[in-house]
Amino acid sequence: MRDRIEGPVDSLGIALNRANLAGLHLQRGNLPQATELYQQAIAMLRRVQKGADHPQLASALAGLGAVYAELGDYPGATRQYEQAVAMMRSLFPGREHLATAAYLSSLGFVKLREGKAAEARARAEEALAIRRRLLGEVDHPAIASSLSDLGSALRLLGEREQAILRQEEALAMRIRIFGDRDHPALATSLNNLSLARAKAGQLDEARVLQLRALKMEQAIYGDIDHPEIARSLVNLGDLYLRQKQLAKAVEVYERGLAMRQRLYGDRPHPVLARSLTVLARAELQAGNVQRALALQLEALAIHERLHGKLAHRDTLASLRAVADLSIKAGQTQDGQGYRERADAMQLQLAPQ
Repeated sequence: MRDRIEGPVDSLGIALNRANLAGLHLQRGNLPQATELYQQAIAMLRRVQKGADHPQLASALAGLGAVYAELGDYPGATRQYEQAVAMMRSLFPGREHLATAAYLSSLGFVKLREGKAAEARARAEEALAIRRRLLGEVDHPAIASSLSDLGSALRLLGEREQAILRQEEALAMRIRIFGDRDHPALATSLNNLSLARAKAGQLDEARVLQLRALKMEQAIYGDIDHPEIARSLVNLGDLYLRQKQLAKAVEVYERGLAMRQRLYGDRPHPVLARSLTVLARAELQAGNVQRALALQLEALAIHERLHGKLAHRDTLASLRAVADLSIKAGQTQDGQGYRERADAMQLQLAPQ
């Protein structure tokens, strides 16, 4: 509406309107639309501010970083978040700011996704320190979030006991903040503590926590499809698969996949590819090689739609999985072709 009223002339209002609309598209999983709108907002903010740094520009850069992270473009996400952090530090020299901590936290999450656990830990610890200095030693959602982020990094580093302790701290703090009522942050903590206990081999305890998280999310969101419910279903499937309960794993994986397909429709999304991949692994363990191959081919098609001809580690992993499954299915020539494509992509991704 604002664009139609004010016309094509640059204005702060139009730029912020586009950034807000981009955020809504991001929440709904409309990643191409979110990308375009954030890029438009950033370009307009730079023109309006005549190239000067501004907190709203830093926020838009971080928003675009979140889109890139969802797309699996971790180098792109890193660039955006690092720009946002640098801009906030330039704007407030010698002073700390909660927005800076938020962008550091998001940067740590990207590093976690990349498997760069040491960098993820450093960013989480930095964000936690800033938040504690600014907010004090109090219970606060942002501090709980940083504790959880740190726990996730420690889990990836293999520091299992410390990972569990940090996740338990985060959960306890969130219980003190939100009480005994159902809350998305509590469900997230239950999810993360489940992952930490699963990493430590405590699969029964992890399953109990994951079921609690799923039940809470279903109470919060009701009968509607929601990304967090789908995520919990997939995490639960992972636990069943590790415990060799194949029928249960397949059942909850299929529920998670069906929900994500309803949520995203024909739009390619990394979590859709993940659902297809984990279901393919379960079907392979159950001896259903052809079904596993069909699912993995669907996952590969999503990665190729997301990343095009660019070399990407998710596309590479999918190519290798399709190659192996093709050979297991007796399609040796096809398998060799996928393997050659994977080898060529591996060379492109290798450090120069």
